[in-house]
Amino acid sequence: MNKETYYHFETYCHYGKVLIFMIFLVWLLLLLGLVSQVGLASEVFHKETEGDLATFVQVEYVVEKQDTLDSIVDSYMLKNTYGAREHKEFKEGIYELNPWLLSKDIKSGDKLYINYWKAKDIYF
Repeated sequence: MNKETYYHFETYCHYGKVLIFMIFLVWLLLLLGLVSQVGLASEVFHKETEGDLATFVQVEYVVEKQDTLDSIVDSYMLKNTYGAREHKEFKEGIYELNPWLLSKDIKSGDKLYINYWKAKDIYF
């Protein structure tokens, strides 16, 4: 092999090593991207399964003579066994479900829609 041929051979070997390194780098980046997507997917899956720990309850409550909105909130907050909720926040939820409450007070016979969460029993 003469010097010129040897030089071209070394050049091709060098470019071959660079090419192999670049291919390896691209595969590594693709693998890292895939791993990060799997991590995001597991987070979404976790959020979707949080409902497995509690049951969402929707109730239509008929107001009785002695009821006030605050007394109704207090009684249904006791039924909400999945996660602590504040009185004002629970009351705002009732306002959201019953927008007519913004323009008038409750009276006996009115129907209120109320939502709350009930924790499921978990056995191991």
